[in-house]
Amino acid sequence: MASTTDKITEQLHRKIDALSPQRRRGLLALIESFEGDDQAIEDIDPRDSLRQALMEVEAGESRSVNELWNRIGL
Repeated sequence: MASTTDKITEQLHRKIDALSPQRRRGLLALIESFEGDDQAIEDIDPRDSLRQALMEVEAGESRSVNELWNRIGL
């Protein structure tokens, strides 16, 4: 029987295979943005993350998802 990790990997492969080449480039850029990040997601306090996000919104520093996709040419 396949492990949960194997099932997730299979699902990821199917999703990636279904993407257009442009979206794959965007996905790769997103994945690469996580490289070198020494702090594990589990170590991030969600309250701190929410506070930071709210401060960014109030300061006009946040962008919509569509804008972000457009900025990378997708």
